[in-house]
Amino acid sequence: YALKKGFGTRKSSSNKSAVTRDVIFKRFVCDKEGFKKQDESDNVRRHRNTRDGCMALMEVRMKKHGKWIVTKFVEEHSHDLDTPRRVWKHHSHNVSHKNPVAMNLMDQFHGYRMGPSKIAKAINATSGSTSITARHVSEHSRENSNNNVGPKGVQVAMIFQRQMTLDSNFYYAMELDTDGTLRPMF
Repeated sequence: YALKKGFGTRKSSSNKSAVTRDVIFKRFVCDKEGFKKQDESDNVRRHRNTRDGCMALMEVRMKKHGKWIVTKFVEEHSHDLDTPRRVWKHHSHNVSHKNPVAMNLMDQFHGYRMGPSKIAKAINATSGSTSITARHVSEHSRENSNNNVGPKGVQVAMIFQRQMTLDSNFYYAMELDTDGTLRPMF
């Protein structure tokens, strides 16, 4: 709906059931809802202000039969809506960087030590699009490095294994999280 109308969305709040811990309520708002907090100590505004107090929202609640029901809907926006060409710039709609082909290309280019802006330009040039930004590439690389052991972790483990073959008294252990993130190594 938001994509067709010309605005972005974000989740504002949600509630969980105390018994089942399932989400039973969600509030979605226009991405221009509310205002940024003004910090008096820092007079330099580093980012443009994108919030203007828009009151458009949709609240949904899960009923006992398992279906979501819209309980509140405010359609009026306090700002101009974007054109179909610009609406893709909103964070809630720009998901092209999550495409498996794009993610695979990001991983390959990152392996060749290319920087995020060059990776974004290369992927956009091959796809004929401009929807992937350097920020998308950086976020993907950061998520990827957090979700695996990484080359340095493998290198340390190999050194420790080699040391174990040379010294029978040498011992090491490494722990991995369920998502493959390296935990303590001792």
